[in-house]
Amino acid sequence: MHIQKKRKVCRNAMGIITLFVAVMLSGLSVGAHATGGAMPVPQFQHPFAFKQYHVHYDVNADGTYKEQGDFAITVLNEQGVQLARQMPVGMQNMPMFVTDQNVEIATAYTLKRNGEHIAAIPVNSAPVAGVVPAQMKVFAFQQVEIGDTLVLSYQAMQKRPIIPNNVVLDQQFSKFVAYDDAVISLSAPASMNLRVEISGVGKGQNTTGGKIQKWEWQYRNKPPAALSPNQPPPLDRIHVSSFKDNQAESEAIQAEIEATKKLITALQPPAFQPQIQASQHCQVFPSNPNDGPEALNMFTAQVADFFWRSEDFLKREVNDWNIPTCVFDDGRPRLSALLDGYDQAFRNESDWSKSLARVDYLKKKFPNQAFVALAEVKYWIEYAWNARGGGYASSVSKDGWKLFRERLERAERILIDTKSYSADLPNWYSEMIIVQSALDRPEDERDQVFLEGVKRFPTFYPIYFTMLNYLSPKWGGTWRTVDNLVKWSVEHTKAEESNSMYARIYWAAAGDPKVNLFKDTFATWSKMKHGFENLMVRHPKSKWNLNNFAKFACMAGDKQTFLKLRSQIGKDVIDAAWPDNTSLDLCETKFGYAE
Repeated sequence: MHIQKKRKVCRNAMGIITLFVAVMLSGLSVGAHATGGAMPVPQFQHPFAFKQYHVHYDVNADGTYKEQGDFAITVLNEQGVQLARQMPVGMQNMPMFVTDQNVEIATAYTLKRNGEHIAAIPVNSAPVAGVVPAQMKVFAFQQVEIGDTLVLSYQAMQKRPIIPNNVVLDQQFSKFVAYDDAVISLSAPASMNLRVEISGVGKGQNTTGGKIQKWEWQYRNKPPAALSPNQPPPLDRIHVSSFKDNQAESEAIQAEIEATKKLITALQPPAFQPQIQASQHCQVFPSNPNDGPEALNMFTAQVADFFWRSEDFLKREVNDWNIPTCVFDDGRPRLSALLDGYDQAFRNESDWSKSLARVDYLKKKFPNQAFVALAEVKYWIEYAWNARGGGYASSVSKDGWKLFRERLERAERILIDTKSYSADLPNWYSEMIIVQSALDRPEDERDQVFLEGVKRFPTFYPIYFTMLNYLSPKWGGTWRTVDNLVKWSVEHTKAEESNSMYARIYWAAAGDPKVNLFKDTFATWSKMKHGFENLMVRHPKSKWNLNNFAKFACMAGDKQTFLKLRSQIGKDVIDAAWPDNTSLDLCETKFGYAE
């Protein structure tokens, strides 16, 4: 090919979070990522808002504790109505831990807008990942309508310490969920040395009287109506630990994981053990999003968190994700969250020396590991852009350009020196294309990196999307060059993807709001439609793909296809798929859609 000229399992470890809804919403944020179509800046409404969010922890010296929660949750849309029909309540623990918990529900009812109380009904819970039964209770709230309030009070007991004589608690808040009155409080023996780390939450009050220490934090949040491309990380948090630092905490958790995995394996009959091993790869939990921007953002936040706090978890997750079948419901590789997660990790810490020290620590602990090498590469790329700034080239100082180039050259050298092992992760190729393009390396060198990458990893879409970026007109390329890339990529992946790569790449090209896909580019609706049809056959569960298929049908003026797809979408509308210039309301009005 000739290419012409041109850029959970969440860490809800031990005793974290209380309510399934809170955990789930921590991942419901939307950002500008390469998604198989880059997303527009969306308007977005969450299923719930918290009128009241009160959680209290009573911690004992041996590491056991009691957790009490009182919630009043406003239902904002139809998705909230659906979620209210099966709401798990309890401590969210890593599934490899054998825990001893008890959950008691004091109150659970729907508060109607007329003041009527309708009791929730308990339903059976399901096992988590087929390994350890979920230590939680599941309730179905009755007769729920938009505007109603779900009222819930419970008490949960962690009757056996996860790590004896220690405790780790982590409370997370999504910045894109409304919290009118959130209060997190904690009491513990004064003799227990607690380390508290907060992000986006007020300092809180700490009082010690006699043998008891008490902590309290208050939090309120009004989410933005839309996200900017440079939106800060989506989670505010309170992290409480009895370990002296993150390293000691991570090592203790990892030791407990390994010990528990051995115990689980020993307790299971031989016929069940292969299921345990299989479940360690690309796990999917019903309570976590696995489609569209919600899924990508949840795993991006997880990578950032693991980078700073749980490097052993990060290593395990990256290894598990690095298989072609580890994809979201929409077909994108889960490994695409890795570099976005590193971006978020460095943006969340403005002290560049601290960030580099963390990278150096990981290099010593995990020598010659691909996920560490790429973290170091990402550090130098982000540090380079910190020197350059995000403005026009004319606004960059001479010293800024000098530092920008020096730091990118450092990233390039790391990529080259570590290629023998770091290129085992497909992300290596997209990063090398970015660095080569920024340094104005010869285009044939960049093209060779692309060709080698897609030969080794033909379905790792970020490599194609990165190349697309540098071949587009905004970087000096042409739409003819882009069309050459699309045609070649379709033929290259036909065995695995049929014709769906046509839709994927032009979908990504349409992510630029200045681009009118069917007027500015060489994209044709007939081929785009065929590509999406292949995409839906291969990934039938994806509502994200379905919403975008309908959007492009609207853009192309295909009334019949739009109405058919709109009927299939029903109430599963994903707002992030519909930008202002192609809003769902506009398309429905244009084609006369009525439910």
